[in-house]
Amino acid sequence: MPRKGDYLFKRQGSQNWYVRIQYPPWMADKVGRKKLEVSLETPDRHEAEIKAAQYITEHKRILFLRKAFKQTHHLAAPGPKRFEPGKIHHLPGGGLVVASEDKLEFFNENNAFVREEPNSHTVHVPMKLTLRDKREIEPYLPKQNNGDDHIIEHWIEHRNINDHLAREARRTWIEFKRLTNNKPLAKCTRKEGVALANFLLSRSNNSSTVEKKIGHLRAAVNLHMVDGKLTSNPFHKVTPTRDDRLIRAPLSETDMFKVSESLHQLSRADQLLWKLLATTGMRLDEAFQIIEEHREEDIRYVRVGTKTASSNRRIPLPTDLLDQLPTTIFGPLFDGRSDVAGKRLIYFLKRLEISYNSQRGTGDKRKVVHSLRHRAKDRLRAMPCPLDIQYEILGHEKSTVAAGYGHGYPMAVIRSYIDRIRW
Repeated sequence: MPRKGDYLFKRQGSQNWYVRIQYPPWMADKVGRKKLEVSLETPDRHEAEIKAAQYITEHKRILFLRKAFKQTHHLAAPGPKRFEPGKIHHLPGGGLVVASEDKLEFFNENNAFVREEPNSHTVHVPMKLTLRDKREIEPYLPKQNNGDDHIIEHWIEHRNINDHLAREARRTWIEFKRLTNNKPLAKCTRKEGVALANFLLSRSNNSSTVEKKIGHLRAAVNLHMVDGKLTSNPFHKVTPTRDDRLIRAPLSETDMFKVSESLHQLSRADQLLWKLLATTGMRLDEAFQIIEEHREEDIRYVRVGTKTASSNRRIPLPTDLLDQLPTTIFGPLFDGRSDVAGKRLIYFLKRLEISYNSQRGTGDKRKVVHSLRHRAKDRLRAMPCPLDIQYEILGHEKSTVAAGYGHGYPMAVIRSYIDRIRW
């Protein structure tokens, strides 16, 4: 059997992992190609292993069925005769069959020979798998769904969790199931929750990240407890307190100059995404929430913010970007997934030696795409921009005066500050 991970590889010039399935000749003939290569859309090997599992499992399932078929085929035995030997049989649709003990000769209505077939139904006698067979194939057989999977899915649907956080919650849930060997939640205690926290910490996550990931599971179980299905939450207060939070640093003007000099390396969509994040201080996921625009006295603006009630706000479109935007935003402004776009931008920053590149040892761990939001905050503070308007533009720290339609500062006032952030 291949070693774990043999299916994974990286292409030259790409940070993402790929899964490669090499087909044996008989399967290659069936599917019309010798191998399958699929991007797993992540540079994280652990996440790639999880994503690759479905491809590997399906491949192993086909190989297993082939093996079982070959076993039964070798034990094939002749069954009852199809036609009584020593006679001529007339067919309902015309023509006839001459039957012997071991073969059938078919003739058409003009008595011309057509074909020859065996005169028996083949009976396949199934072989019982040996213990060795079972040990080899067991890891690759489809597992039964965990009976608690619906708890996570119900929370995602009920709370209208965005795609990025939903994927993060599902990945964390998969990790928990692996650690506990699919142990039912009703039988889990804080011991299992602490084990999950320690495992995530061992994967180079800081305590804040671990708390966020486990927080998804805790919230899902809390919602389930409302229905009285569970009496305790195994994820309650399981993340150890550590002073390991990485403080994000805003991008400097030198960093921004580097980006502006190389921005042409990005696609037009990613260029626009970068400029929008830089000039508005939006979160990455918020830019992907833009599906329409509004107007106030001919000033175009959008509504973003689903993270919290205080993040729901109106953002005027920066004047410098109007000629790069659609005449009217009708439908999603950006295609695809926000996390995938974020990975493209972070690889771009790594190439410019702004973000940390572990392979080269260059860049700053504190500088990421989210640093654009910190930069926008610093530039608003330096203008100076009134604190209430800062809250209204960035949508954090407290409920803003923009929490509802028809409230907040005029768009002309807000845009005057946003236009001064620049990228």
